[in-house]
Amino acid sequence: MRAELKIFIAGSKALKSQRTLIRDVASNLATDYERKNRKVNLSVYSFENFGLTFDKNGQQSNYDEFIRSHADLVIFVFENKAGGITLDEFNVAYQTYDRKKRPQICVLSKKSSVRNSDLDALRAKVSTLNQYYNEYEDDTELERLVEKLLRDSMDAMLDKTARKSFYKSIAMICAVALAVMLALIFPKSSGSGVSPQPLDQPQAP
Repeated sequence: MRAELKIFIAGSKALKSQRTLIRDVASNLATDYERKNRKVNLSVYSFENFGLTFDKNGQQSNYDEFIRSHADLVIFVFENKAGGITLDEFNVAYQTYDRKKRPQICVLSKKSSVRNSDLDALRAKVSTLNQYYNEYEDDTELERLVEKLLRDSMDAMLDKTARKSFYKSIAMICAVALAVMLALIFPKSSGSGVSPQPLDQPQAP
């Protein structure tokens, strides 16, 4: 069983360079883990990965559904402000985690001397779930934070997959052992080894 980690990057369309940085870090880590035979299928999504096909509920419903049903980790990137759409995506992730304990949530916000009430509210919400909130100075620090986050997430997913494989193996062994025991206790009938006696034939008058 191969570990799999699905990531959604949420943030303003203007933060394309930050999304590209996160994708590059993920790609480099996937290569590094593969080289070390630590196999993780690492997939990174953002709004760019969704087609422009018509959706009666709008494309935003597709992003929200991915966060609710598929993402293992959602990374929110902010710079000085938080847009309304991204805040809505955060609420989807927040409510889903509150119910299901997934996806993991990480908020990465660029350091600023000006406080933002929306970001302060996000930080408080993230704290209530014991999730991640970090501030970064520049792209170098952002890269460092993302690498640590992804390494932790990939290692946790590998451990989880290993546990699943272990318990699955144990279950299979128990099933085989039970089948053998039942076969010994209740062997299939093969006859008593005594030839059946013919019925008495009626005497001729």
